[in-house]
Amino acid sequence: GVNSINGTNFDCSSGNLTPYPYLKASFLGQKSQYGVYLEDMGTTMIGGTTSNSFNNLEMGIYATNCNKVITLKNSFTNINSLCPIPNACNSTSTGWCMFFNTVNYILVGSETNASQGNIFSDSYNGIGINNTNKFEVYNNSFNNILSPIPSNFGIYVSIFIGNYGSNIGDLGEDNYIKNNTFTNFNRGIYYTNNFSNSLTISQNKMSTFNETSSSGINVFNNTRPQTILIEKNIFNENTNQFGRVAINIENAVATNGTNITVKRNTIRNVRNGIRLSLYNNVKILENSSNYTSIGTTKAGIYFPTTAPTATTITTGIKLQGCNGTSVRSNSIQRTNYTSSPLNGFSELTSTQALYMFGIYVGENSTNSNIIDNTTLKMGTGIYIIGNNNFPTTIRCNQMKFHPVGLHMNGFIGDQGSLTSPQDNQWSIVTPGAKGIIRNGSTPKFFTRSYSMPFMPDPNTQFNPPGTAITINSATGGYNCVEGCANPPCALPGGLLQAITTTGEYVLLSEQELKTLDIELYKSLKITPYTYDEYSEEGEKYQEFMDSMDMTNANKIYELEEELATKDTISAQQKLDAFEAYGDVELNYKKVFEVYINTWMKGKYELEAQDSSYLREIANQSPRVAGNAVYMARVMLSIDTIDTETYSAKSMTQSNNLLFEQLKLYPNPGSEYIHYQLPIIENETGIVRIIDVSGKIITEWEVNNEKTIGSVDVSKYSKGVYFFELQLTNDKFIVKKMIVK
Repeated sequence: GVNSINGTNFDCSSGNLTPYPYLKASFLGQKSQYGVYLEDMGTTMIGGTTSNSFNNLEMGIYATNCNKVITLKNSFTNINSLCPIPNACNSTSTGWCMFFNTVNYILVGSETNASQGNIFSDSYNGIGINNTNKFEVYNNSFNNILSPIPSNFGIYVSIFIGNYGSNIGDLGEDNYIKNNTFTNFNRGIYYTNNFSNSLTISQNKMSTFNETSSSGINVFNNTRPQTILIEKNIFNENTNQFGRVAINIENAVATNGTNITVKRNTIRNVRNGIRLSLYNNVKILENSSNYTSIGTTKAGIYFPTTAPTATTITTGIKLQGCNGTSVRSNSIQRTNYTSSPLNGFSELTSTQALYMFGIYVGENSTNSNIIDNTTLKMGTGIYIIGNNNFPTTIRCNQMKFHPVGLHMNGFIGDQGSLTSPQDNQWSIVTPGAKGIIRNGSTPKFFTRSYSMPFMPDPNTQFNPPGTAITINSATGGYNCVEGCANPPCALPGGLLQAITTTGEYVLLSEQELKTLDIELYKSLKITPYTYDEYSEEGEKYQEFMDSMDMTNANKIYELEEELATKDTISAQQKLDAFEAYGDVELNYKKVFEVYINTWMKGKYELEAQDSSYLREIANQSPRVAGNAVYMARVMLSIDTIDTETYSAKSMTQSNNLLFEQLKLYPNPGSEYIHYQLPIIENETGIVRIIDVSGKIITEWEVNNEKTIGSVDVSKYSKGVYFFELQLTNDKFIVKKMIVK
């Protein structure tokens, strides 16, 4: 059966003999070592039906060599004396509310009934577990679990799961620590020297752990393969709560097969958020400093009044000696700022700014992937230091309102390429702020920016011009492009960055000249950078532009210009001289060939071979095959306006008739282009203006009472657009519209 203990008060208070007659004179004022001692038991339940209380003891519950122990609805106060196993702890002044030694299965609290949780308060240690096969800890509360001697903080923990010395136990099943509350403690959860099938630490709340000597979750010295998930925990729910390290994972030199994931935790008001040392292949995903249900409460990394030093840096996420770490989609921001978002970092002293980092990648952290993270108002957004961090990938990160956005002080390898830039994003508004600093490292760094066409001196800074982008606290603003799948950037494709190891513009190789991204080049031509042509910067910029003009991207750009002016002869000459390099440029050439021989000559019925070419291109992904895919799709829209009831011949006749009835004038136009639509009674449709890349500029609904109107093109960039009418019977009529 089940042994049970209920409704008992275990208390060794001194000075009052009435309720405690078992304290005889010679033992008055002393404590009992154990409230409950279990040995060689089968299944035992302590509490549950009615609660037990354990007060003023050296040990609340001690179980050894038992099969199954369940503890529910017990309370523990002032448990603070000897260590349960001689020489196993670092100090003799350690009391345990519960300690389980070689117990097969342990259940502390209930997963489904929060009222069955245990209460631990004002004691040295909460729960200790040594050598078990399975444990589950649910819905317990821990308050004031700490030592009166701060220097001995290391052994005062709320939940300790570990194996002493070289005795590594096998936690063979799935283990859980969930929905527990920790307040005012030195160490919340300490997991060391274990091997389990899996451990899940989830949905716990931790607050107020000593700023200089404490941590929330510790995973330490677990050298054998296992799966550990740390997710959805909340550190410091309120602004008056604080802590030193939220999550600390360190010291595993043999971690083959270990799978550790730290994700979706909310970390606020701590000196260090997630610290990872000497662990491999850890995933740090979607952790945030924002806790939305708190409303306007400031959230983020807590920066103490005393500025950190080189040996006491403050970090959101820190990697040291780790291989293959993935840091993705995390949000990190500073807490104790009072200024507006634009100038939040101005409150930092020079020392604080120097040693406060959003993401810190330290020595020997190879194969790190720092992707799609956001850092806000830190001293430095992302910092890489060390001689052995190769390779490190830094891609699609947003670094906003820092004195320094990205500091590369380590050898990480080249970032991106001319045709595949990394697309990191900076928001810089305060004079003197720096997007990028490089010292001690010489990687080529390729990215794209809406503000600038190049990087200046690699040892100083990367500053967007002050007038390039307007940024405010409501909408923000980023130097970014549409290139990051998650999240997409808000601004259009911008200008190419390319810098050599000496800070000069890249002297492009023949292959690089041929494969330069076409859309980037077009953005560069349409929105040129303003410069003083006689300055050193201006001369370098012109050299850069001259090299760009030698590319196939330039030839495609000029071809489109010829097509826009209907200069068939000149366009054909340029096309004949165009040597495509790679599939993307070959797609452009095929589309241009069909366009010149059909649409430019007023032929809107495509030959079978032409349709085959276009369909082959149109069915590809634009990200892989280039924006010629959009042009092919636009041209095919006329060739596919039939319904299944039409024969091919009647379809073509109908198409030609509708095409002739759709009128645009003047075309080309510069202010307004007027239209007349072939819409019959009771018919409706949608008009779209589409650019050559396939992007819809604007659209509106029409009917037979709205067949005449005008399009204001005064603010359109000059070039070719498409006027598309989609009717209710799924017919499409498309005409080229030219803005001059």
